[in-house]
Amino acid sequence: DPFVVGSKRVVPTLQDRVPVGGKNALSFFFTIFPTKSADAVEASIEFVLDDKVIGGGEVDLPTAQADGRIPYIATIPLEKFQPGLYEVKVKVRQGQWAGLRSIFVTME
Repeated sequence: DPFVVGSKRVVPTLQDRVPVGGKNALSFFFTIFPTKSADAVEASIEFVLDDKVIGGGEVDLPTAQADGRIPYIATIPLEKFQPGLYEVKVKVRQGQWAGLRSIFVTME
């Protein structure tokens, strides 16, 4: 099941608005499908507001599962985020290969 990570189950949502402040948090999930090369897989996350990177960093990825995929769940506290339209970018690198995926989230 692609939505099971260890003992956790991921439940997708189509909601694109998240309340900021207090004890609110943004949770997101992605899966990396690395090549079979021996090159290490690296990932980073960026939060972009008004074309400026306002946070993020390198991701400490878990060990690949038996089928080779690397699922990752993150929960980011939102007490320091300001309202606005954010782009959440996930960058993945392995040897000469690199990929980028992003999603927009409105924080209110």
